[in-house]
Amino acid sequence: MSVLIVLYMLWRHYDVTPVLLASTASLLSFRDDAPTCLPVATHPWNKEVPKGIPGLLVKQHNSSKLTNRTEMVNRLLRIMCPKFPDLPEIEVTFPEILLIVDFNTPEMYHVIPYLELLYRRHFADILYCGAQPETLKQLMENVSVISSIYFVDIPHHSWTQKYRCVELAMKMCDKVAGYALIGDDTLINIKVLRSLPREKLLFGDNFGRINTSLKTGWYWWNTDGGRPAMLGMLNELIFRAKQQHDPFSDSFLRSYYAYINSSTLIFHMATDFMYVPKRLTANFLYMVELFLKYNANVEVAMPFFVSGLEHPSDVLLVKMHSLWNDDRNNPEKFFHPDDLYLHPFKYGFNFKKPTGHSFICDTYLRASIV
Repeated sequence: MSVLIVLYMLWRHYDVTPVLLASTASLLSFRDDAPTCLPVATHPWNKEVPKGIPGLLVKQHNSSKLTNRTEMVNRLLRIMCPKFPDLPEIEVTFPEILLIVDFNTPEMYHVIPYLELLYRRHFADILYCGAQPETLKQLMENVSVISSIYFVDIPHHSWTQKYRCVELAMKMCDKVAGYALIGDDTLINIKVLRSLPREKLLFGDNFGRINTSLKTGWYWWNTDGGRPAMLGMLNELIFRAKQQHDPFSDSFLRSYYAYINSSTLIFHMATDFMYVPKRLTANFLYMVELFLKYNANVEVAMPFFVSGLEHPSDVLLVKMHSLWNDDRNNPEKFFHPDDLYLHPFKYGFNFKKPTGHSFICDTYLRASIV
């Protein structure tokens, strides 16, 4: 008998009387130990950037005279798409959403001008998240158009970095209504995102399934962040719910087992996009504490979090397209008008090809005009 089945039986053994629970949105009231928010600092240019503190990185010698975001985007457009006309000035599409961009490696900072071209007109604030800020400073020195960037330095911790980025963004002293996380090679469909509700968590609908009673095909299951982390988190949540009478843990487990409807099933999925409304901040921070304690791989941690929310009142699973193998050579062929996002679209490869370049400069940027 698998350990997961034993944990499930332990949970069911104590769960002898039905309890009417409110939506997990009301769990915010359970969390009276929310951390003091982090003031948004200005990072020193000639000194070490403090780790784990979101802040504004301002170029020391700024020759740019740009006055608005549209002018900056069009300067970038003329460099990267020189044969295409300027983009019109528009109101910010998502003034209440903080866009968070996670970088796998500092070597990918060179795509920031491309990301600014895609998203700066649509998001009032963009927080770039990665390691080695000196590499980022060098990029800013070389790109005259970019004079300042919001950045948080997180030493690379492999599979935990994405939820660490969101955690630190949530602890900022801000007034945003939600947090959208993407990778540096995620292409958001702006029109679809604009049509979706802001009060629900948005996550891709293409879950992979790990049947723990069978041999799993998910590569990372038997690493520290896979099976050991999931067992540790489930065991601790059950202990908190049954022994410590913690209402969040109790409600989360009820929702989780009701949603997966199995004692042997675990979901996994790459987190190339996620939107968390601010009303679920306390829920997210509660679970991140567990994720970090057990070094949980983001590909099981985020589906685990999503599964433990109230469905469908708290969650909307969205259509998306994740490409593999030869399909990655021409991702523009798979950008569907009904999908929220496409992954990956590589600036260093796909954008350099004539078909990919034309798709971004002509089709994508023009379709995003609202």
